[in-house]
Amino acid sequence: MAPAINESRFLDDLFAQGKIGWRVGHGLQRLAYSTSYLEARAWLNGKMEEAGLKTRVGG
Repeated sequence: MAPAINESRFLDDLFAQGKIGWRVGHGLQRLAYSTSYLEARAWLNGKMEEAGLKTRVGG
């Protein structure tokens, strides 16, 4: 049996992450290694750690 996905939490996280780098009238702008890119990456890393996952960033 596959684990169930909490749809509400999934959508909340999706929209929260989508706000990072969003510019009204321009859309999502998250160029590689820009401030918004690094913020989104840190956000995702935090979510993974909250879930008990170990993370690392390759160099």
